[in-house]
Amino acid sequence: MISDGVRFLLIITKIATLFSPFRVFLPVSAFFFFTGVGWYLYTYLTEHRFTNMAVFLLTTAVIIFMLGLVSEQIALLRMEQRSSWASYGRDEEE
Repeated sequence: MISDGVRFLLIITKIATLFSPFRVFLPVSAFFFFTGVGWYLYTYLTEHRFTNMAVFLLTTAVIIFMLGLVSEQIALLRMEQRSSWASYGRDEEE
């Protein structure tokens, strides 16, 4: 039962990343960013330090965001390619 649920979530995630990857990557990136900022504020107020964990979380947020940008560009190229193939087929029929 749980394996079916996990499989379903993986299928939904794959479909979302194929058609609109930024809807998946942006919330994950925002989560890491705000967690990093929150951790930084907590450690700065309590220990007056900028810790490695804050750097790690903020860097992870940037990397995931950039990965989302690249995925979005790839998805747009794929959509353009599909639409050009569809119009190519219509041109031959006329």
